[in-house]
Amino acid sequence: MKFLFTFLALLHLLINTSFAQKQDDCLKADLIPILVKGKFGFCDKEGRIVIAPKFDDAEPFVINMLYYIFNKDKIYGKADFATVKLKDKYYRIDKSGKPVFKFNPDEIEQVREYKEPVYKEFEEGDKKGIKLDSTVIINCLYDEIYHPDFYYKEFPFRVKKDNKYGIIDANGKLLIPVIYDDIYYNYRDYISAGLLKVRQENKVFYIDYCGNQYVK
Repeated sequence: MKFLFTFLALLHLLINTSFAQKQDDCLKADLIPILVKGKFGFCDKEGRIVIAPKFDDAEPFVINMLYYIFNKDKIYGKADFATVKLKDKYYRIDKSGKPVFKFNPDEIEQVREYKEPVYKEFEEGDKKGIKLDSTVIINCLYDEIYHPDFYYKEFPFRVKKDNKYGIIDANGKLLIPVIYDDIYYNYRDYISAGLLKVRQENKVFYIDYCGNQYVK
């Protein structure tokens, strides 16, 4: 009996250690937006609430890659801050949850350098695939394929099939099952945190690349 208990304890430890390692492989963020009863807060990797759920929307703590927030030293565009929405107002908050900068999205300047795409979309019938130069890397299996920047190889593809969305890598390997009602375009911004913003059954929340859902 003692041996059985020891074995089960070791098995439990191995499973939890394996899960932690797997989570660390796909989740880089220390704080994750979590949806609790319709409001966003932030939790740590163990799911403990760190910033109380009070926001109408929230983004991860990542560098703002699409635009510069108008501030003379650009400090609030760094990964030490996250964007949240509260009562139709937008703020950058620090890791204590304190609003440190209020801004209007309509006054944001988007800055992008154009580069020649390395990926090319092609079609067979009503299905879409992807070529790299002239080589087919993703066969025509999907109704829609979206890539946040067709010239960056490190970003995965968002795919749509039968009105559901998932994520695949550049080799066609399924990273996130095609089960979500939506995966938001701006996942380009969140990839450094290992997070995706998804919609399922009228709920909008975050998942990591292991498929863990941050919603209560």
